[in-house]
Amino acid sequence: MNTRQEPFRPADPVILRSAGVLPLAKVGGSVHAFRNGGGDGHSSLKKWFVLNLGNGQGYSLSTTLNGRMTGLNRWFMLGEKPLRFDPDMDSHMSFAASTRFGSFLLVGSACLGSLAGAQDFEGVLDAGLDRWNYGFNAQPGSRSVGSAFGYTQDDFEFDNRDGQVVVAFDTSALVATGQSEQYVVESLEFTMTVSKDFLAGYDPTPDAWQTHLQQDDPEYQPDKDSGRPIELFATGFRGAYSNLTWEEDTPFSETGAFGYGVRYAYAAQTETGGGMTDVSNCVFDGFTARSLGVGTIEGQVPGDVILEGSVLRFEVDVDGPGVQAWLTDGLNEGRLNFTVSSLVEAQQQGGDFIEFYLRENPLVMAGVRSAATMSINGSIQAGCNGPGDLNRDCSVDGADLGLFLSAWGSDDADADLNGDNVVDGVDLGLLLSYFG
Repeated sequence: MNTRQEPFRPADPVILRSAGVLPLAKVGGSVHAFRNGGGDGHSSLKKWFVLNLGNGQGYSLSTTLNGRMTGLNRWFMLGEKPLRFDPDMDSHMSFAASTRFGSFLLVGSACLGSLAGAQDFEGVLDAGLDRWNYGFNAQPGSRSVGSAFGYTQDDFEFDNRDGQVVVAFDTSALVATGQSEQYVVESLEFTMTVSKDFLAGYDPTPDAWQTHLQQDDPEYQPDKDSGRPIELFATGFRGAYSNLTWEEDTPFSETGAFGYGVRYAYAAQTETGGGMTDVSNCVFDGFTARSLGVGTIEGQVPGDVILEGSVLRFEVDVDGPGVQAWLTDGLNEGRLNFTVSSLVEAQQQGGDFIEFYLRENPLVMAGVRSAATMSINGSIQAGCNGPGDLNRDCSVDGADLGLFLSAWGSDDADADLNGDNVVDGVDLGLLLSYFG
């Protein structure tokens, strides 16, 4: 095939989120969609993302228009010379295409691998522990309701996320413990039932931290929708307490009800490479907290009053930064601790805030209402620790690529495949060679 080529100018990959589904990398400029002719004469509209390794070769990722990855392809660039096939890969699918980055040839689609050697788990669990995590809670572990609210003023030393609700689930009866890094959670839904009408209104979308500032603050931004979201976070611990040792009747903090960032159990966002960030004072600290999920109600209109008995459902983003690692740690120990939080502004001795049924509530004990529940499904993999398999699911695929790109430029040990203490294009080439 004689195809005149344009010179390809190497560039470093940058993070791109395609349709909010999977972080991908591409060389700058617009994303191109075109039809890929199949061997059966049919065609389908695809997106292709170019990954240039800077050495005359590279890869492209094909996705559907909604961002789901469908294949990995290798191509060769020869400057002004004709293209050539990669002799190490099957040539059952190939075609030429031209973009502003130059012409290239897609050769040998490598199908995504599937899970192997997995022991599946699936089930619904009731909360084994729940507590209104508030400094002035005089009945920790025995209250019938728990509320979530915020305090973003500075008259008193209270966390921005002042009233929080901690909920724990004992997972050991459903999922075997002590399986190291071999857990893969496919989906997780957390629910809580509202115990009184919430007049501030339903908001199923996250709000930027600047919307919580005082209006005379130069960084203030108006909230463009009604209400404030109810958010689900992981629970972090400090002091002498941990995932297994913190209990319903554990003291609030070493210093009592007052103080910033002192509570022993706190709402936390998970981080790539492990670790957690306390989000209890995200407004004062100047960042928008990344939750596991925002509470939604089926059929509820944004802005409307949330009625007593409504069930808030939190679909956990199991592929978010650090989430699988956090879930793995919890399943390994047999307990998952969550924190429900909101920045709905409270008032002294009053105000409107979201309130939930807890296990000790008479209506819950009578079976009329429900405390928190968690539905989870996934698998325990057998010996999934090969190079490039960052999420340990026995397959190197798009999920691993997403984790890899989120660690770009860091010294993350799992993503640093060549061991030179930096995650870069060399590691990317190695990762792509492990695909399938």
